[in-house]
Amino acid sequence: MRKHAISLLGLLFALGVSAASAQATPSFTISATNTTMTASGASIPFTLVSLNGYAGKLGVDCGATNPPAGARLPYCGGGPAFQIALAANATAKGSVGLSAGPAPLAPASRSNTPGHGSGAAWAFAGGILLFGLGFGRRKARWLSVLLLSIGALAELGALSACGGGQPTLTTGTYDYTLTAYDTTTNATASTTVKVTIPPGIPTSAM
Repeated sequence: MRKHAISLLGLLFALGVSAASAQATPSFTISATNTTMTASGASIPFTLVSLNGYAGKLGVDCGATNPPAGARLPYCGGGPAFQIALAANATAKGSVGLSAGPAPLAPASRSNTPGHGSGAAWAFAGGILLFGLGFGRRKARWLSVLLLSIGALAELGALSACGGGQPTLTTGTYDYTLTAYDTTTNATASTTVKVTIPPGIPTSAM
């Protein structure tokens, strides 16, 4: 009797394990590696793993996680066109690129855009022009041409001063989230990595 009872318990256990395995939902995971930004760009390597026999095509989205207001951070690739085929019980590797632009400009950098000092330059040129017109029409002709040229040069100088050079990415270490998703079932899996930005990385946005 004892042997029969042990055999019966073993059979029930095996059936339970088999049923649990059959009920396991096919899924996947994603993991990624931290990286450091460079002036020429960077990439975030990631690995996809099939669980419980999952097989399908996965898209990968990437973006900064809760970026600070006004921070200039790298643009991360991915998106709907970025898809990787993952076979059942297998792994697949890939990477998403980081580029230095487009990067948002801080509001202060555009605060003086409407004038850039041009109003004062042209007002000064116009004032002298009107003064010159008082000396006669002949003198006014060449004087007006001269002053218009001076005004144009002053405008160019003001615009150059407003530019202040090419902006750079915001120095620091920031979290980026990579999300893999099944393009048919919309099942998802996410991971977070850290992207370090050293000083002096120029952006491609002016």
